[in-house]
Formats: sequence, C-alpha cells, structure tokens
Amino acid sequence: MEAFEEPGHGRSTARERALGVWLHRRRQDAAAGTLSPAYQALNVIPDWDKQPTQSEVNAARWDRRMAELAAHRAAGNNRPLHKKAATEQERILGVWLHSQRINHRNETLNPAKEAQLDASLCLAGAKAGHEAADAGLSALRQGH
Repeated sequence: MEAFEEPGHGRSTARERALGVWLHRRRQDAAAGTLSPAYQALNVIPDWDKQPTQSEVNAARWDRRMAELAAHRAAGNNRPLHKKAATEQERILGVWLHSQRINHRNETLNPAKEAQLDASLCLAGAKAGHEAADAGLSALRQGH
C-alpha cells in the first residue's frame, strides 16, 4: 500500500485529511484488537493496517516532489524559485529543490536521486551558482 503522509502535512484536501484521520483510527483499532466487524472488509486490502515508516513517508514525498518538478519543467517553466516564487506551488518546489542542492553540495544526496535530478537538469547550480541551473551536473563536473 502506498505510504500516505500524516494528516496536515503536504498539500492535501480537507477530504483527504479526513480520510487519513479515519484510516489512522482504524489502524489503531486493529492494533488494539477493537476494530468493529463492520470494518473487517478492509482486510481484503493488503497491509492496510500497517502504518508506514517515516522512511517510507519521506521516500513517497521525495518521489512526489520529483514528479511535480518534472511536470513543472515539462510545462516549459524554469527552475522553481524558493524566494520570490510566483505561486505557492513554485515556492514549495523551490524550497525542496534548494534542499536537494544543499544535500548535493554536502555530498549527502543519494546517487540515484542525484541521477534523477540530473536527468531533469534540475540540480545544477549547487556548486556553480544559479545561472547554471539548467546546465546539468555534467557541466559542473567539467568545470563549465
């Protein structure tokens, strides 16, 4: 089952948050052995009662942000800004991308994630300044 973020985190609708709270309560009931027989049908969903780990939640968030960033770039937009963003969504993506640049600069970014970002030409600028933001990591490695 896909990892869901805890209620109140990320960009979710009121309905999604309500569903998250409901599911959290059913998981608590199942763990305590007090799940109403009316909800036993949930057992047809594999692992519905398993609470995602923080690592799974973080991985799902990273994948979602990467997909949002790829869509942003595919729409012809430049690198999202974390300051002076035109929209809240651009600010969220810009802050996320900024943190990826910091991780890259500190050499703590997972190589697979670095490759994904490089493929989208989104990580450049981590060491060379923002004017190189669309050049790709290969340009950084070659000193361009």
